[in-house]
Amino acid sequence: YQKQILWNEIKSLMPIIERFNESDNGSIRRYECELYYMQAIADMVLLNYFEARAGFKRVLIDFPDSHQQENTRYWHAMSQIFLKEFQQAYEEFLSYETTYSSGNWLPSAIFNSGVAQFGLEEYELATEIFTRVIDTFPDDIVYSDALGLRGDLYASDGALEEAETDYLEA
Repeated sequence: YQKQILWNEIKSLMPIIERFNESDNGSIRRYECELYYMQAIADMVLLNYFEARAGFKRVLIDFPDSHQQENTRYWHAMSQIFLKEFQQAYEEFLSYETTYSSGNWLPSAIFNSGVAQFGLEEYELATEIFTRVIDTFPDDIVYSDALGLRGDLYASDGALEEAETDYLEA
């Protein structure tokens, strides 16, 4: 993807993209989808979460069979996390897991479903989800984050030895 400095320039293309004529041509639709997807990614990078959520939703609705559906579903849910729309994010991460059971974002989607439960103050379910991530994805990048958050939950319940174990493993 583009260098960080170019994200604002990518966003400046939106008025041009929106003037494109609709097409049924598969190749054109693929590129059009990619352009809208990159606009939403640019909004995420620029911390414009409302705009990112709207952009990802547009790709989900306007390009339902696109090559970006998996990525878009994941990032749409992430924009909801950033907007503290935890219930909606949780449901979307569950849907991601069902639809993309071997998807590229699966460990992160499951982990973030735990983050959503944490945000909803459903700490027992969050602990269960983090434990599942720890047990299932020990080699994934989310492993240490799951340990840290589960450790926080253990510590808040007074289970200090378990918390310390998780913190040291993280």
